[in-house]
Amino acid sequence: MWLLHKLGLKTLSGVVPSVFAIRLSQCKQGRVDVSNFQNAHVASPRSLRGKYPNAKLADLADIIMGQAPPGEDYNDEKKGIPLLAGAADLGEVNPSPQKWTLSAPKQCQPNDIILCIRATIGDLNWADRIYALGRGVAGIRPKENVILSEYLFEALHMRRFYLAACGTGSTFKQVIAEQLNKCPIPVPPIEVQRKIAAEIIHRREEARRLRAEAEVEWAAAKERFEAQLLGGKTNEAVAIMADKCQNKRQGNKP
Repeated sequence: MWLLHKLGLKTLSGVVPSVFAIRLSQCKQGRVDVSNFQNAHVASPRSLRGKYPNAKLADLADIIMGQAPPGEDYNDEKKGIPLLAGAADLGEVNPSPQKWTLSAPKQCQPNDIILCIRATIGDLNWADRIYALGRGVAGIRPKENVILSEYLFEALHMRRFYLAACGTGSTFKQVIAEQLNKCPIPVPPIEVQRKIAAEIIHRREEARRLRAEAEVEWAAAKERFEAQLLGGKTNEAVAIMADKCQNKRQGNKP
């Protein structure tokens, strides 16, 4: 609410804050009334609480708890199997591993869900190939004809704060197998799962598209601002000035 106020956006009293996306062009001519977005509700796993029975995650999916391979088997020459040690190896959708290993005691398969269970608990990715699972992650393989992969992914995303609260440990919090097995997941009929997953996927893709558009507009606006600030000087002149400022801050001679 504080951020909306700072941006000059009108908010409604007594309304539960929600996430929405708008185009930058919609803001240019004046204030945006958040009430326009209040009816854009989508069913989600969170909204199903109490409507359908919960099931333990272990009853809905096979859970592969990660295990660290021997240290001498690690390498960064891409020999063996890519290793997922923790959240640092996860990308926006699919993993982005930094290390490989010649041995992999625990592995996931393509289309498994990757769940971070240590330190940054609750981060999720889709496996696009076979990966070695380190101790910071777990592989979740939904059981066929029991729960849809896309729906379970969203349900686990909803449960990320629950899982984070289950974490124990003095240095890094970690969710153990027993806690993960018991994680409660609402289980509606398959057709309801399918509708929820499709809607959420659509909205996530739309949000990514809007973000990409915003980044393009931001880069163009920044370039125009820098040109005006420097009296119409070229990008090369901007870069030269930026280098001089950086050298001055570091105490180097230009």
